Amino acid sequence: MNLSKPPMIFAGAACGAVSLILGIAAIAVPKWLVFDMGVAQVSYGLWRACASVSVAGEVLCGSYDQTPGWIIATSAIEVAGICETLFAVLLAFLHISIAKNSKAAGKIPGPSAIVGGVIIIVGAIIWAAKYKNEPVLALCSLSVGFFLAIVSAILSIIAGILLFLGWRAESSEQPHTMF
Repeated sequence: MNLSKPPMIFAGAACGAVSLILGIAAIAVPKWLVFDMGVAQVSYGLWRACASVSVAGEVLCGSYDQTPGWIIATSAIEVAGICETLFAVLLAFLHISIAKNSKAAGKIPGPSAIVGGVIIIVGAIIWAAKYKNEPVLALCSLSVGFFLAIVSAILSIIAGILLFLGWRAESSEQPHTMF
């Protein structure tokens, strides 16, 4: 590992890695919306819905029979944002460990992480807009999966800014070469 890199590159890569973990957790949990009826709770996620009864202590989950288009759109957009963030994190770690003197390799991770974060936010906006405009869903409340996606997006954007600033600091320290 090349420890001569600016600290912002390490911080950005770490922030991106945390964003990636939270993003994966966000799409995995079946709790983007929750309808709590006291003794029973119904939760909706990107891939499935679950019902739990507190008296019986059982949780039953199942995939959607006919997945609404807005859930498919949100799922696809969230996965695309996570993939873009993964791309940024992989490039950042490659830049740190392998491409020691390549400025070109350092240019891409920052903007890529920012784009990934923006894509994740777009997916969350679609989910929240449908949630607010659908009378039946208005009885539900946004839950952990939605908020994990928002935190993941914010961390991805912060990672992108740190990676970009680290690349700028690195570029100003070294003589300019193409590769």
